[in-house]
Amino acid sequence: MSFRRGLLVSALLLAILGAMAFAGGSQEATPTDRPFGPAPEGEQVEITVWFGRQEFIPDDAFASFREKYPHIEVNADVVPLEQIPAAFIRDFQAGAAPDIIQPDAGDGAALSLRGMLYDISPILEAWEQDNPALFDAMTPTAWEMATHEGTPHGLALHHGVYWNLYRKDAFEELGLDVPTTWEDVLDVGEVISQETDMYGFVLNASPEQTPEWMKNHFAQMGGQWVDGVMQLDSEAGRYLLNWYQRAMKRGVISPDTIAYSWPDMIRFFAQGEAAMATISRNVFVPEIKPVLEYGADWAINTTPYVRPGGENEARWITNGWPYLVSAATEYPYEVGLVLQYLADDEQAFSVARRYQPVSNARVMSSQVYVDELPWGQTLVAPWGDLEVRPHHLALAAMDEIIRDAQHEALSNPDADVAEMAARYQAMLDEAADINR
Repeated sequence: MSFRRGLLVSALLLAILGAMAFAGGSQEATPTDRPFGPAPEGEQVEITVWFGRQEFIPDDAFASFREKYPHIEVNADVVPLEQIPAAFIRDFQAGAAPDIIQPDAGDGAALSLRGMLYDISPILEAWEQDNPALFDAMTPTAWEMATHEGTPHGLALHHGVYWNLYRKDAFEELGLDVPTTWEDVLDVGEVISQETDMYGFVLNASPEQTPEWMKNHFAQMGGQWVDGVMQLDSEAGRYLLNWYQRAMKRGVISPDTIAYSWPDMIRFFAQGEAAMATISRNVFVPEIKPVLEYGADWAINTTPYVRPGGENEARWITNGWPYLVSAATEYPYEVGLVLQYLADDEQAFSVARRYQPVSNARVMSSQVYVDELPWGQTLVAPWGDLEVRPHHLALAAMDEIIRDAQHEALSNPDADVAEMAARYQAMLDEAADINR
């Protein structure tokens, strides 16, 4: 995909939204004028929720909610999160929008700009008053990720965090220390590549994937975003590109890295073809736990790797899939009850134990979570320090540029990093200006 085509893709959502404003007649669903509060006694309420994945639906599937609130019928549908923005725009325009949607966090800004999302401030006030213990259990990222320009639009319950994993069996066999810096990763990775049949590290660099892993490496190296724009032309950005170059030159990663997708990366780690990787939590249970014993064969390094001189800048960033509330909902009070149900300990735990972790701190630190998932205790401390990954309207174009920069670094390990970083930064800045 060309850079210009990437810009067009990233602007597609805004183009669709803009077209509505100029179409003849009334094209948008009208937000409810009903005062915030419970529906009148005896009125049957219907709430439609679009989940982005089947796995996000609690095991209870709203059975206990219906028992507690028999007058509220919840229709839980699954619409792939990648398809939700366009489908929501279409239905909102037709006056048939769902009450709650679950897209990627990056999709919320454009919907907010067009007034399609509800300001949930009254929902939060009612929640804090009626159920303060649950409200206080939510981490700050629960609200930050679902807020645009200071207006809260929903609940970011599920987070996708990438952790640094290592093959503990290989490290112990070779007598290697667990890395604390990205320089350590290169050094021990080179030893592993030379002394064993596995590579020291595995990257996902397929052009078919978004560069989420690269963004996490950038943040761990101290990289920053300004107004949602990745600052690749910085000390951290230049270090990142140079690190990829050196990893290739020193044989720490495979020469075929550019072709690897995320399933390849997971398989190579699980099957013992790579000793280190940056992998998201949702694959621990289905992909790694069945074949490797935590604490014996593998472990998580919860101290972010850092670049030399950037020890105080390293941090974990997280993306997620927030539950956003439609501005056209007729029942915002009852929508708030649905959000509380999803965030409740029992329901949130049912998803966290088998899929994605949650922003309910009580669940993440609970003994039952720790007992069932052996890595649970390891994740408790860093969970409260997560930082929401910045988003931008030009996300699609920027992702393409970031991936191209990674590919050039991996393909040209002797190229001038300063020139490379400056060139790709100019592209990122242009994408931001076009989509501003």
